[in-house]
Amino acid sequence: MRNCLTGWTKGHELVSKAADEVIGLTATPVFNKPDDMMGLATAMDLPEEWKTWNRWFKDRKRQCVNIESITEFNQAYVDAVSDDILNLPPITHVTESFEVNVDPEHVAEYNDILGRARRLRFSIERKGNRASAQEMNKLMSYLQTLQQFLVSPLLARMGACELQKDQNLINEASMNDTGALIALRNTLLDLNEKGVDRVMVAACHTSLLKIAMEYLKRTCPEVGDIILYTGELRQTQRTSAVERFLGGSRTVMLMSIDAGGTGLHLVPGSNAVVFWGSRPFSPMQVLQTAKRVHRIGQEHPVKVKHLIAAGSVDFAINMVHGDKLSVSKAIVDDDLSNLESQGGRWRSTGRIVDACRFLAEDGTFSEEDTSDNPGAAYGAHGQRSGGAGASSIPDTLVAGAPVLNPGSVDDLMMELPPLPPSIAKALMANAALLSTDALQASGLVI
Repeated sequence: MRNCLTGWTKGHELVSKAADEVIGLTATPVFNKPDDMMGLATAMDLPEEWKTWNRWFKDRKRQCVNIESITEFNQAYVDAVSDDILNLPPITHVTESFEVNVDPEHVAEYNDILGRARRLRFSIERKGNRASAQEMNKLMSYLQTLQQFLVSPLLARMGACELQKDQNLINEASMNDTGALIALRNTLLDLNEKGVDRVMVAACHTSLLKIAMEYLKRTCPEVGDIILYTGELRQTQRTSAVERFLGGSRTVMLMSIDAGGTGLHLVPGSNAVVFWGSRPFSPMQVLQTAKRVHRIGQEHPVKVKHLIAAGSVDFAINMVHGDKLSVSKAIVDDDLSNLESQGGRWRSTGRIVDACRFLAEDGTFSEEDTSDNPGAAYGAHGQRSGGAGASSIPDTLVAGAPVLNPGSVDDLMMELPPLPPSIAKALMANAALLSTDALQASGLVI
């Protein structure tokens, strides 16, 4: 109901019009961007002014929220409580980086994909409303491929659909000791040593979890029974998976966020979560997923670890999370401090693609590509500052990769494995509008 234009939201609006009283009960009124409030206001049939963007924003680009409106809305309509009333044990979130350990022979391939992603993003901005859904889908595919690369270069090359058709390929992909797999193994072993016997590992993509499963079975069987919890399971299989996880003496649940991020109860029995492999675009999905083990019935402090390599796609996504959380805090908790300090601007970070770093020759992320605004060095046409026709990729950062020329976008449509339909649909839902202004307003900062 966060999209005010959907039939689902309009249907609720009709029901609300006929109701004597309407209550919107939600833990996440702002899931991804300030526009979400327009959808909820529509579904609840609040006064018409709250259903339009100009009540929530000060500018047409929807970059600057109206703080006075948020304050007025809180006073008139919000009755918020925190989970402090549940008197739960404390929950701590810790972010840990790791060395990605990419084989030097794959460095040029990774950098080429990132370079193409940056060029394609510039092209989409340049075209505005003329940009196609195919181009946007390709950009999303680039980002996913970069995430896959850090876990398995083989997966990045073949794509999830092809890899999951053949268990032998999954086994082969798990044989590569990438930094991401090593970090996951070491984290689980460390938690076990500290007395944590049941750990939930959460990622967005099932293919990553299947590779991790084979890797953990081979390299550290001492972590115990490893259970896969994905959307492929029937309801009876999901119930059985939960029973195995909570009933075993030492277990690991590898869970896809789409399948188990909401509605799943893993207490009592587990008090640790590891986010790894691929991060969702919405910070609310992270918080909701962690709540699977931090709810009524929990008797122990909860540990949440976020394994995020500095310079990776997940690193860039995590930067954007801070902006989205500031809006949520303003509307849910009446905490306007972040927005007020920014003059109402709800987004302070750059775009995801620009915050990703290129790999150095040794297979680690280069420290040179670390400016506060990595996209600032590029002109409006995707050219490096300092002269017409300059490359869009700083050649000092692209170890062994050919520098791309600022040519036709057709040159960028490198053949990559297609996204699985469910993932493509979810990603496109976050980027349905393709103009520069609309991209900025959508909350998906690519």
